[in-house]
Amino acid sequence: MGDAVVGTIGIAPMEKLAAIGDAVNFASRIEAANKEVGTRFLVSKDTVSELDESFQVGRSFELPIKGKSGTHVLYEILGLNSV
Repeated sequence: MGDAVVGTIGIAPMEKLAAIGDAVNFASRIEAANKEVGTRFLVSKDTVSELDESFQVGRSFELPIKGKSGTHVLYEILGLNSV
C-alpha cells in the first residue's frame, strides 16, 4: 500500500488517465509475477489482510520483486466464495 498520484496528462482530445508512484510500480511488478508463477491474479500480503471471507485465496508465494529489497509474500486470488 502507498501513495499514488492520479490524473490526466496530455491535451484534449489526446488526454489519458495516468497513475504514478511507488505503489503503482509495485502493483505492476506483482502483475508481472503472475507469468513467473503461473497464476492469473496475485495480490500483496497487505491487500489480502484487507479482504473479507468473500474472496477465495489460493497459494502463497515468497518472491523477490524487481526494484524492492528482500522477498515479498504474494497470494493467488482464485475468485469469489459462494455466499
